[in-house]
Amino acid sequence: MPIRVEYSLTKEGRSLLPVVNAMSDWAAKHSPKDLYTGRHFDKVHADDFK
Repeated sequence: MPIRVEYSLTKEGRSLLPVVNAMSDWAAKHSPKDLYTGRHFDKVHADDFK
């Protein structure tokens, strides 16, 4: 049986989530649409697909 390990963020780590999300939004918004796909990228570019 493989060993299972779970990780979680500390309170301080969770406080960085808005910053990381903002950076991710910026990267997705400024990336070519054909570079990658995924829920986050599709959400950021939702208006581009209408």
